[in-house]
Amino acid sequence: MRKTVFPMMIGCLLVHAAGADLVLIEDGRARMPIVVFENAPPFTRQAADELATYIEKIGGARPEVLEGLPDPLPESAIWVGVQPALKTLFPALDFEFRHPEEILLAANDRHLVIAGRDVWNPEHLVIKDGVRILYTT
Repeated sequence: MRKTVFPMMIGCLLVHAAGADLVLIEDGRARMPIVVFENAPPFTRQAADELATYIEKIGGARPEVLEGLPDPLPESAIWVGVQPALKTLFPALDFEFRHPEEILLAANDRHLVIAGRDVWNPEHLVIKDGVRILYTT
């Protein structure tokens, strides 16, 4: 299932980006890094890496995946997960997720954000037959 979700999401983001002059790939180079928050849960980091892989498959260049708040902030970026910089970059958005499975996809003229309820308990990470299964409480 996850393999079909990311291409769909990237397709939607590329369509929006084309209308807003937000450029992900140009002249064979990734123009926007992916920023994941410091100490993100393993599945959030994995999602950022998969996103980079699908952008590379679609656009021909792999964006860099950065962990933590870059200094200085990139001119443009894809932000995965809620992080303090987003309140400045997207002042009109509400990042207080109140519903289970709530997801936010938003863009402005310089940045994209993909965020949701990144709640997990490392004690509830179970590995069965080489497959990681996440249980949250």
